[in-house]
Amino acid sequence: MQVKTYGLYLDLDLARNRLELPNGREIVDVYYSALADWGVVLAFQGENDAAPWVTWEFYRGDLATTAAGHYFKTRQQAYRDFADRIDCVDSDAEVFRERAEEQKLRAV
Repeated sequence: MQVKTYGLYLDLDLARNRLELPNGREIVDVYYSALADWGVVLAFQGENDAAPWVTWEFYRGDLATTAAGHYFKTRQQAYRDFADRIDCVDSDAEVFRERAEEQKLRAV
């Protein structure tokens, strides 16, 4: 079964009840800012991987654009990085929000 999210279809493995990225990694958590137009995904690569947990940035709401990966051995380390990267998304979104407000003031 496929699930549409952010304009992209993801495969939902009903037998294992999990969402997968286009690269086949299991999605654990996703954060997306429409204002900043990018987000962060936390994924699980598999127990046999040397660094089974990864955080990636993605762009334009498209989870197929995962880039700039940070790899971890533990879920706790990955979640800490995920939270840090969310802070970056939020700070970028705040900059965009301020610029939009400045443009509105100039237009008046």
